[in-house]
Amino acid sequence: MLVFCVGGCVMCGLDVSSDDASVLQREREREKERDSQTRETARKERQTREIDQRDRQERQTEKRDRQKRETEKRDRKERQTRETDKRDRQKRETDKRDSQTREIDRKERQTEKRDRQERQPEKRDSQTRETARQERQTRETDRKERQTRETDKRDRPERQTREIDQRDRQERQTEKRDRQER
Repeated sequence: MLVFCVGGCVMCGLDVSSDDASVLQREREREKERDSQTRETARKERQTREIDQRDRQERQTEKRDRQKRETEKRDRKERQTRETDKRDRQKRETDKRDSQTREIDRKERQTEKRDRQERQPEKRDSQTRETARQERQTRETDRKERQTRETDKRDRPERQTREIDQRDRQERQTEKRDRQER
């Protein structure tokens, strides 16, 4: 910025007329106005940058929140699906066991009916009695083995259920810990 004195200068001996002084005064005022505009422009640019930064931060926060909600929704759906699958599996196993039990009962009734018919005195002889005794022993052995297998089958789904429940509990604890950390 140029600085001129108004009037004359003792140091340099310059004699400035009053017209020149008014020109210099106007030049100074224009320069002040330019400085003021520059400061105002810089202030507006700073405000714009701050607003843009806040907007970016808000969009990022909204995006994180949306992703978190979507993740929670997906996790909830998966958990519900697992629970539904578990219930369906248990129902199918129960239905299958019931069906097998009904079939076994039907066969036992048939066997008992045949045994009653064989026990009639006029149709029985010693060989028939021995054969019937052996068949009863075989049936009894088969029945005991079948009961053992059914007991083992019944216990297996309970173990599987306990394992699935344990995994679900661990997943919920992990999710809870993750939420607390956020």
